[in-house]
Amino acid sequence: MSTRRRGATLVVAVVLTASGAGLAMTGTAQAAPAPAPVPSPIPSAEPEPQPEPQPLPATTPYGSSSVVAVTAGNVHTGPSSNDRVVSHVVRNNSYPAECWIEGDPVVFQGVSRRNWVRLQLVRGGTGYVNAIYLKGNDRANVTYHC
Repeated sequence: MSTRRRGATLVVAVVLTASGAGLAMTGTAQAAPAPAPVPSPIPSAEPEPQPEPQPLPATTPYGSSSVVAVTAGNVHTGPSSNDRVVSHVVRNNSYPAECWIEGDPVVFQGVSRRNWVRLQLVRGGTGYVNAIYLKGNDRANVTYHC
Protein backbone atom coordinates (compact mmCIF):
# COMPACT_ATOMS: atom_id res chain seq x y z
CA MET A 1 0.00 0.00 0.00
CA SER A 2 1.29 3.49 -0.83
CA THR A 3 0.03 6.84 0.42
CA ARG A 4 0.31 10.27 -1.27
CA ARG A 5 -1.24 13.67 -0.53
CA ARG A 6 -2.85 15.67 -3.33
CA GLY A 7 -3.88 19.06 -1.92
CA ALA A 8 -6.29 18.39 0.91
CA THR A 9 -7.21 14.90 -0.39
CA LEU A 10 -5.49 11.75 0.74
CA VAL A 11 -4.91 9.16 -2.03
CA VAL A 12 -4.31 5.56 -1.06
CA ALA A 13 -3.21 2.93 -3.61
CA VAL A 14 -3.97 -0.64 -2.62
CA VAL A 15 -2.83 -3.89 -4.23
CA LEU A 16 -4.56 -7.00 -2.93
CA THR A 17 -3.56 -10.48 -3.82
CA ALA A 18 -5.79 -13.40 -3.15
CA SER A 19 -3.29 -16.16 -2.44
CA GLY A 20 -5.48 -19.21 -2.88
CA ALA A 21 -7.18 -18.25 -6.15
CA GLY A 22 -4.28 -16.54 -7.86
CA LEU A 23 -6.25 -13.30 -8.28
CA ALA A 24 -4.77 -9.85 -8.01
CA MET A 25 -6.74 -6.58 -7.60
CA THR A 26 -5.42 -3.10 -7.91
CA GLY A 27 -7.20 0.23 -7.41
CA THR A 28 -7.12 3.71 -6.03
CA ALA A 29 -9.25 5.05 -3.21
CA GLN A 30 -9.63 8.70 -2.23
CA ALA A 31 -10.55 9.81 1.24
CA ALA A 32 -13.31 12.37 1.52
CA PRO A 33 -12.24 15.87 2.50
CA ALA A 34 -12.33 16.59 6.20
CA PRO A 35 -15.75 17.89 7.34
CA ALA A 36 -16.14 21.59 8.12
CA PRO A 37 -15.82 22.40 11.80
CA VAL A 38 -19.12 22.44 13.66
CA PRO A 39 -19.83 25.76 15.38
CA SER A 40 -19.97 25.57 19.14
CA PRO A 41 -23.50 25.75 20.56
CA ILE A 42 -22.15 27.86 23.42
CA PRO A 43 -22.14 31.57 22.51
CA SER A 44 -18.93 33.47 22.93
CA ALA A 45 -18.50 35.62 25.99
CA GLU A 46 -18.41 38.81 23.91
CA PRO A 47 -21.66 39.94 22.25
CA GLU A 48 -21.59 40.81 18.57
CA PRO A 49 -21.18 44.54 17.98
CA GLN A 50 -24.47 46.25 17.15
CA PRO A 51 -24.69 49.16 14.72
CA GLU A 52 -25.02 52.51 16.43
CA PRO A 53 -28.54 53.93 16.28
CA GLN A 54 -28.89 56.81 13.86
CA PRO A 55 -31.17 59.74 14.71
CA LEU A 56 -34.22 60.05 12.54
CA PRO A 57 -34.09 63.08 10.28
CA ALA A 58 -36.54 65.85 11.14
CA THR A 59 -39.39 65.74 8.67
CA THR A 60 -40.10 69.46 9.00
CA PRO A 61 -38.16 72.51 10.07
CA TYR A 62 -40.36 72.51 13.18
CA GLY A 63 -39.79 68.90 14.18
CA SER A 64 -42.65 66.49 14.02
CA SER A 65 -45.40 65.35 16.31
CA SER A 66 -48.56 63.38 16.01
CA VAL A 67 -52.17 64.40 16.57
CA VAL A 68 -55.27 62.24 17.02
CA ALA A 69 -58.71 63.20 15.73
CA VAL A 70 -61.45 63.30 18.36
CA THR A 71 -64.07 63.44 15.59
CA ALA A 72 -64.20 63.69 11.81
CA GLY A 73 -63.16 67.05 10.34
CA ASN A 74 -62.14 68.60 7.03
CA VAL A 75 -58.56 69.45 6.10
CA HIS A 76 -58.25 72.71 4.15
CA THR A 77 -55.57 74.39 2.03
CA GLY A 78 -55.31 77.15 4.64
CA PRO A 79 -56.39 77.98 8.21
CA SER A 80 -59.97 78.87 7.27
CA SER A 81 -63.18 76.96 6.63
CA ASN A 82 -63.47 79.05 3.45
CA ASP A 83 -60.28 77.49 2.03
CA ARG A 84 -60.63 74.51 -0.31
CA VAL A 85 -61.06 71.07 1.36
CA VAL A 86 -58.18 68.77 0.39
CA SER A 87 -58.69 65.87 2.80
CA HIS A 88 -60.29 64.95 6.12
CA VAL A 89 -59.39 63.45 9.48
CA VAL A 90 -61.13 60.38 10.90
CA ARG A 91 -62.01 59.85 14.55
CA ASN A 92 -59.28 58.09 16.60
CA ASN A 93 -56.77 58.12 13.71
CA SER A 94 -53.31 59.62 14.16
CA TYR A 95 -51.78 62.20 11.78
CA PRO A 96 -48.31 63.76 11.42
CA ALA A 97 -48.48 67.39 12.54
CA GLU A 98 -45.97 70.13 11.79
CA CYS A 99 -47.10 73.22 13.69
CA TRP A 100 -50.10 75.31 14.71
CA ILE A 101 -51.29 78.72 13.51
CA GLU A 102 -54.11 81.06 14.42
CA GLY A 103 -56.81 81.35 11.79
CA ASP A 104 -60.56 81.71 11.40
CA PRO A 105 -62.60 80.41 14.34
CA VAL A 106 -64.57 77.16 14.12
CA VAL A 107 -67.47 76.36 16.43
CA PHE A 108 -68.13 72.71 17.30
CA GLN A 109 -70.57 71.56 19.99
CA GLY A 110 -70.79 75.09 21.39
CA VAL A 111 -66.99 75.54 21.65
CA SER A 112 -65.05 77.97 19.44
CA ARG A 113 -61.40 77.53 18.53
CA ARG A 114 -59.13 79.70 16.32
CA ASN A 115 -56.05 77.47 16.23
CA TRP A 116 -55.35 75.30 13.20
CA VAL A 117 -52.79 72.50 12.90
CA ARG A 118 -50.76 72.04 9.74
CA LEU A 119 -50.66 68.37 8.73
CA GLN A 120 -48.44 66.49 6.29
CA LEU A 121 -50.66 65.00 3.58
CA VAL A 122 -50.11 61.43 2.38
CA ARG A 123 -49.86 62.47 -1.28
CA GLY A 124 -47.47 65.30 -0.39
CA GLY A 125 -47.94 68.88 0.64
CA THR A 126 -49.73 70.21 3.68
CA GLY A 127 -53.23 70.94 4.86
CA TYR A 128 -54.84 72.60 7.88
CA VAL A 129 -57.37 71.18 10.32
CA ASN A 130 -58.90 73.15 13.16
CA ALA A 131 -57.63 71.97 16.55
CA ILE A 132 -61.22 71.63 17.76
CA TYR A 133 -61.38 68.31 15.86
CA LEU A 134 -58.21 67.02 17.55
CA LYS A 135 -57.46 65.63 21.02
CA GLY A 136 -55.45 67.74 23.45
CA ASN A 137 -55.35 71.42 24.35
CA ASP A 138 -56.43 74.37 22.17
CA ARG A 139 -53.41 73.67 19.91
CA ALA A 140 -53.91 69.85 19.93
CA ASN A 141 -50.73 69.63 22.05
CA VAL A 142 -48.62 70.75 19.08
CA THR A 143 -45.62 72.67 20.38
CA TYR A 144 -44.37 74.64 17.40
CA HIS A 145 -46.00 77.78 16.03
CA CYS A 146 -45.94 78.06 12.23
